[in-house]
Order: sequence, then C-alpha cells, then structure tokens
Amino acid sequence: GMTHLHRLLDTPGSDWHVLDLYGADAGAAVAESSGTEVLDDTARRAYQERMRALTADLDEAEAHADLGRAEAARREIDDLEHELLAAFGLGGRARRLGDPGERARVNVRRSVSRALDAIEVVAPALADHLRTRIVTGRFCRYVPALDDPVTWQLHAPDR
Repeated sequence: GMTHLHRLLDTPGSDWHVLDLYGADAGAAVAESSGTEVLDDTARRAYQERMRALTADLDEAEAHADLGRAEAARREIDDLEHELLAAFGLGGRARRLGDPGERARVNVRRSVSRALDAIEVVAPALADHLRTRIVTGRFCRYVPALDDPVTWQLHAPDR
C-alpha cells in the first residue's frame, strides 16, 4: 500500500492502471479482457425486464396508495440495483470473473486503505487529506488541491 501511495504522490494528477500499480507485467494487461462476465446477456435482459416490471408495479401501487406493495417493490428494486452495481463497473462496463484487472483493483484499494489506516495512527491530518485526494478504481490517481498545493517534506522522527 505504501508503495502504491508513493507512486501516486510522486506523479500527482497522473492515472495509474491498477495492473501497473499492482506490479503486473505488460502481458497481464492483455489478459485483462479474459474471464467470463459476471452477468451474461440473458441474465442482463432478465434483470432489465424485472426492473421494468417492478417500476410499473411501484407506479401502480403508489397510484392506488398501496403502501405495503410499494415498499416491497422499492426493496426489490434496491436489491436489484445493488446486484447490478456489483456486476458492472464505472461507465457500465461488465465486470468479469477471473479478471486480473478486477483482482488488482480490489487488492490495490484494500492495500491503499490499510496504508492510510497506518498513516492515520501517526498523522491523522495527512491520512484525512489523502483519503479525500486519492482516487482508486481501475485507474488510480492522487488529485492535489489546485487552490491549496501541498509541498511534501520528509522529517526524521524526534527521538
């Protein structure tokens, strides 16, 4: 995690693909397209059809003031949306099972989070700053504040 943070802070505003941060070789980027989609076309159409049916059911329940039926429809819509968010990434791209890029994304996010937790123990303000300025996902970056630039200085600990 600290190595990932170092790369991001060393190149503010630059995007780093998670496979590059994770240390995968260049050939792994090609393998990123491998793997089976979490939802195939048949499942995707079934989700879409169910969502349309639930939306119509919710509209009808609300029009007839059927609060119980409306609440049940809302709960199922929320559950479906949660499932769809898990199956698709940003930009609506389907996530893939066995996708090295997805595994790297999860591992980079987790290791950066742990590194920030460790930093918080000794420098809470720095950890807070980094949590608001580090973007993780398929591409990661450190986004410095344009109106308040930070100058990094290394200090030896007081003993």
